[in-house]
Amino acid sequence: ISVSAFLLNRSSDLSFPFDLYHDTLYRFEIYSYNDQVYLFIDIHHSVYDGASSLFLLNDIDRAYNGEEIEPETYSAFDFAMDELKLKKSEKYAEAEQYFKDLLEDGTTAVYPRSKSLDKTDDGQVSLTIDGNAITPYCKEQGLTPNSYFLTMLMHVLHAVTREDEIVITTINNGRSDMRMMGIMGMFVKTIPVVSSSADSSKAVSEATLMMHQQLLETQSRDFYPFTKMVEL
Repeated sequence: ISVSAFLLNRSSDLSFPFDLYHDTLYRFEIYSYNDQVYLFIDIHHSVYDGASSLFLLNDIDRAYNGEEIEPETYSAFDFAMDELKLKKSEKYAEAEQYFKDLLEDGTTAVYPRSKSLDKTDDGQVSLTIDGNAITPYCKEQGLTPNSYFLTMLMHVLHAVTREDEIVITTINNGRSDMRMMGIMGMFVKTIPVVSSSADSSKAVSEATLMMHQQLLETQSRDFYPFTKMVEL
């Protein structure tokens, strides 16, 4: 029997929902099959993000190589308590006002569905862009590729939805504090991105820089909950 067949036969035992009230929210199992050893990991997303996966696997690799693994000096619990304290601070009130101003005139974009002429499949437009030109441009302008592509996406959304002020959401890893580099937890934040059709008349360099600056401002206030933003 192959490894894939072995794992398929065990799939119902390996993958099943967590009981959030009674389960430990992680499962680790080691399987030895023929001359190979496999580690099965299943961790609930509420306590584990993509960066956590990288840190965990790196620590396992270090342990196998006999290297020392540094314990956490700052934990997800510490982070949660720090965020709780922020709720009564001037910094929290300032962030609330920032998001209130940012979202004041925006409209949540609903991307329209379209059909091809024979009404069998969704209509599609395909365009290939040479990434070799984008990377050096971003470095030259002091941008991230994320800022660049978000600017292009918003430009397309304005054209398709015909809305003047658009709000979409994206995510941020939430690890702006250097103490969080290497710790386990779920820190990903949902943040808004706002665009005005008036920006479409600006030069690409200016529009992308504006988007980049907006993202930096928003990410610096990502401690303000998205659940509160929608109530503003």
